[in-house]
Amino acid sequence: MKLRALLGLLFLASAGQIFAQAPKTLAHRGFVPLGMAIDRTKGLIYSVSQTSDTLLVRHTGSNAVLATVPVGAHPVAVALNKPAGLVYVANQGSSNLTIIDENTNAVTNTMPLGFFPLNLAVNSVTNRIYVVNEASNEIEVLDALSGAKLAAVKVDAKPMAIVVNARTNRIYVASSSGGIVSVIDGESNEVIASVAVSPDPIALVVDRTRNFVYVGYYNRNEVSMIDGRSNTISPAQ
Repeated sequence: MKLRALLGLLFLASAGQIFAQAPKTLAHRGFVPLGMAIDRTKGLIYSVSQTSDTLLVRHTGSNAVLATVPVGAHPVAVALNKPAGLVYVANQGSSNLTIIDENTNAVTNTMPLGFFPLNLAVNSVTNRIYVVNEASNEIEVLDALSGAKLAAVKVDAKPMAIVVNARTNRIYVASSSGGIVSVIDGESNEVIASVAVSPDPIALVVDRTRNFVYVGYYNRNEVSMIDGRSNTISPAQ
């Protein structure tokens, strides 16, 4: 599967969250936003500004900025919990999570995170937030309503991309160092499989209907397809 096929899947299979590739080196990744979130029902796009440490709320039709919400230092990733009406922003510079009411654009809570949070995803069915922490090679598990920390799951070195399949309650984490995608059981918060992929995986997207996970790579015209039932690489179909 070619890279442009993955770009199409980002819009077809993403659950309200868009992830982008970023530079490979740790020093540069600290200043590159890794994701945006979209509320298709309300016609809103959420993105971060690292120059002003804010969350920008835009209209999907006009792209006009409707609101600017102060968050922590160097915000890097955004996730939306549509049923709960909450938006989450991971702030790399201040190592914390900002929780925002989607209806009022008001900050409702700020929760501490481990050093150097890099990315995040949310399961709106189980109300769990999963935060990638590259410095400790962990995934922090938080309660999506209160922000309370529930667990920390060790994964392979240099985790970067993360995606959730809410239908199966599985979390997938791509670690760029060893070419591994870790599969986490959302019930037990344990790694139940480690799928060997090509070097430098940095992007993930899930097709929840077919139960496939697609892996994109840094500087490689390649996409791998993981079968979510067997946790193995599936041949192109």
